[in-house]
Amino acid sequence: MRLLVVHADRFEFETVAPAAVDDEGTGRAATEADESAASGDVGDCLAVFVTVERADATDLDAAVANAAEEIRAVADRLGVGAVALYPTGHLSDDGAAAGVAATALELLGDDLDTDVEVLRVPVEWHAAFVVSSKGHPHAEQSVRVGPDRDAGRDGERAGTDDSESTERTVAFPDGELVDARDAVGSGRLADPMDSFVASELGDGPASDRESTGWDDRESTGASARRAVVDRLRACGLVEAAETDATDPTHAGSLGWLPRGALARDLLEDRLTGLAVEYGATVVDSPERLATEPGGAERAAADRDDRPRRRYGLARRRSPEGGPAFSTPEIRAATPDSEQARAELRAQVDRCQRAVESLGTPAVAAIRTTREWYDENDALVTSLVAALGSPALLELSAGHRAGQPLAVELALVDDAGAPVVTGRVEYEPSEEAEGVERVRATPVDGVERALAAALGASDEDADRDSSVPTWLAPTQVRFVPVGDEHVDACVDLAGELDAAGVRTDVDDREATVGERIARAEDDRVPYYAVVGDRELADSSDRRDALAVTVRAEEREREMDLETLCATVREELGAFPRGRRYLPTRLAERPGGPRR
Repeated sequence: MRLLVVHADRFEFETVAPAAVDDEGTGRAATEADESAASGDVGDCLAVFVTVERADATDLDAAVANAAEEIRAVADRLGVGAVALYPTGHLSDDGAAAGVAATALELLGDDLDTDVEVLRVPVEWHAAFVVSSKGHPHAEQSVRVGPDRDAGRDGERAGTDDSESTERTVAFPDGELVDARDAVGSGRLADPMDSFVASELGDGPASDRESTGWDDRESTGASARRAVVDRLRACGLVEAAETDATDPTHAGSLGWLPRGALARDLLEDRLTGLAVEYGATVVDSPERLATEPGGAERAAADRDDRPRRRYGLARRRSPEGGPAFSTPEIRAATPDSEQARAELRAQVDRCQRAVESLGTPAVAAIRTTREWYDENDALVTSLVAALGSPALLELSAGHRAGQPLAVELALVDDAGAPVVTGRVEYEPSEEAEGVERVRATPVDGVERALAAALGASDEDADRDSSVPTWLAPTQVRFVPVGDEHVDACVDLAGELDAAGVRTDVDDREATVGERIARAEDDRVPYYAVVGDRELADSSDRRDALAVTVRAEEREREMDLETLCATVREELGAFPRGRRYLPTRLAERPGGPRR
């Protein structure tokens, strides 16, 4: 089965005339076309042009399953929730019989329909269609699958012509290459890199567990979005709803609560700052960002040979009616190959810094073809050296449509499965075009990144889940023992606030233990209980704070100046923002975390 997959802003069709005539003189597919839509359209989708081949008939169910798996993988990677299936006989010289093709398309649509919205163009009809490609480096992909049920386990694409399996090695910053299976468990790779490589090889815990829809990269766009929303709701970042009509999983936009809105704004500010430091022009509309460099940009590049760089947030809404998620994108175009490779290195640095802003070192994977690597090994070596840590190098035997090189930076869970990924793709110029492009997604969604960095589910309860101090809605919290200690805590909070440290006071009517538990639940990086001992002598109170440092899981004695300096040092050059809520928790409106 041959698939041409196009990431499109919109696909629309209208049937024109039957393509085949039976003994009765009527188009064989005419009845089918009457029962299904004779026209249709869908936005933000994968337009999939499908040719069923004769070999697929040997095990049609397996061929369909492999095709559905490939389409789901692309849809998940691009965050797309709709697919338009267009049958065509022009992608192969060995097409299947009309009846086999019709059955295969029906089965493929039924398989995909369980996860994504499917628009079906009737089989055996001529149809006029309009497709508007998004034009990014991996917007068009050509894939061939077949009925081989065992293909793909070790990296081979199911049913492809590639006879060699994908090679996986670990590249070290000094240029050394080690077979990935030899590197795992050797002691040369620290966690989480060791568990990540094991997972990629199919040997780690992540390869055996059931999909949760959260950290499984092959999960559907709809289930992954629901899992993200659930985590954001669980930690009080978005509004929880009682009915489906207002549920953020189904509503048009997320109902951000103040703590969530603050964290969102801080992360977006961080991503924008990284892009501006890189030299990108910030654009304020997804339409301008989605217009791929070319035309006017190429003319401008021809005049002064400077790279053209843009940055923006592409807000994509799920066709199922889910919330619009924001994906940051950096795009660069240049007519010069050396400049393009410099752009590639710079964007990899942006992605590494963006992902690691979320709290832990990122693992790296470089994916390309053996042929391209043999001609460009020096570039790959320089990328690994710039990363400063080992990277998984994946070399496929086949062709990577559109872009031959992808660099991924990811945060992974305890089993080695990615939970947040930054990605850079390099697209060399076509000979006739003369424009080379580099495109980066610093994190695969603002909402997904916040859910991973700030969201704590029940399964995470026993796991150390400290929050990056710069991103924490509350950086320091004071817990007064009694009412007589509240004013002093407010004074302390005011001094830290004036120094740029977000501080609040939990003066609610609850026990000290309950308020400490709340600080843990809110994952406040620093908190201290303030009582008579701390206030026994006002001149010495600053030396009496027993501050719990969440990242260290212990108490440290420090005065207010030391606490302030410690937090400010952690903040460094990260964005700083003021609280979106009153200092005193008792004065805050609504539920337990508002």
